[in-house]
Parts: sequence; C-alpha cells; structure tokens
Amino acid sequence: MSLPEQGARFGDYVTYQQNLQDQVRASAFFWLWEEISEGNWGFFDDSDGGTTERTAMEQAMARPRLEAAAGELVSVAYDGSATLTVRFNGSAGVTGANVVSIGAEAAVPAAQWAATCDGAKVATGGSDPLEIACSGPGAHTLVVTSAK
Repeated sequence: MSLPEQGARFGDYVTYQQNLQDQVRASAFFWLWEEISEGNWGFFDDSDGGTTERTAMEQAMARPRLEAAAGELVSVAYDGSATLTVRFNGSAGVTGANVVSIGAEAAVPAAQWAATCDGAKVATGGSDPLEIACSGPGAHTLVVTSAK
C-alpha cells in the first residue's frame, strides 16, 4: 500500500485544500499527528515500537500562516513559494500586531522573512511567530516574503 504523502498528487491536494481555506477565510486543524492504522496520514509513522518522521507530509503542510490580523480580514493568499499577502480593513481602535507563523520546519527560517505594510518596509520581529506592525484606520495590504 502506498502512503498518502507518496501519492503522485498528494502535494497538489494539500495545496488545493489550503488555498480553498484561504479563499473562504476558513481555518483548519490537521488533527492526526501519529497513528497506528492503515491510513498513514500522520506526521509520524509508528513502526517497530519507534516513530519515524514523514518528511514528505511535513513539507506538504509547511507554509506561512496568518494567526491574527489587526482588523477585519478581507483576503489571505499564499503563492506557494515565497509570498503571503494579507488584505484587511483596520480601525483606530485596533492597534495590535499582525501575527504570522512561519513554522519551525520551514525551508526559510523566520529571521529571513521580510514584510511590507501598504508598500513600506516594516519590521517582522525576526522570530517565529512574526509580529508585524501594520494597523490603523482604512484598508491595508501586508506582504510577507521569504528571502529564499
């Protein structure tokens, strides 16, 4: 039996699912961490009493994710390689940072990501999750890009 992450279209399926979630501004949680079953959808394989990491599974799920926006979210889009674009409407009463999780296993470490707010360069904080100032009244576009 082939493992799901070894299937010819597994990466495409994961990308499609995540893009759909972005389009409808939905969140998701991938529940299966480690398993002892026939499904083989977990991040770890349990064999002979030990666990082995499924790197293909981890790579398919890895991408920057918006955790919090400093306003009313309009759209989120990830281009699949290096750029996360977030559009939101801010208000004077919302002054918190936008939070973007890069992930410990990302190909490009958090310190190597840059951000712009409405076209102007802004600090990212340099560690995961990135805390990025971009707020205030009106429409905003936050772009987070890896130095990959």
